[in-house]
Amino acid sequence: MAKPLNYPDSQVKITTPFFVLACRCGLRMWSLLGEITPCPKCGRIMQQEDQIHVGTEIHI
Repeated sequence: MAKPLNYPDSQVKITTPFFVLACRCGLRMWSLLGEITPCPKCGRIMQQEDQIHVGTEIHI
């Protein structure tokens, strides 16, 4: 059986690095697909880190 080239149900290649989502409150966390999601700390919508200015806290 051949190894899959993409993550299931996506066009993201398995060799692509993880995304870092960031919130204006300073929370940062890893994301496999980089999907936009509400912040578990404050409820604001998180964005990919390169699109927002944030602090340095990260939760893995």
